[in-house]
Amino acid sequence: MPETEPLRAEAVCERLRRAVASTAIESGSCRFNVTASFGMTEFDPEHDTVESAMSRTDKALYRANEEGRNRVFAA
Repeated sequence: MPETEPLRAEAVCERLRRAVASTAIESGSCRFNVTASFGMTEFDPEHDTVESAMSRTDKALYRANEEGRNRVFAA
């Protein structure tokens, strides 16, 4: 989310997470819900490469899943 403050970006991810979790999916006679975890980080163009930022984001996503899934984790 370019030009978005980290707290605002985290709030957007949290709203998305809640929306996914609260949306029922129907398939034939089966109805179920899914959840989503989000990993996020701030990109600093003076110190980061795309690869370093993606690595932090990936680690944040793994951390979100390790802590119980269905959550947002910022690194």
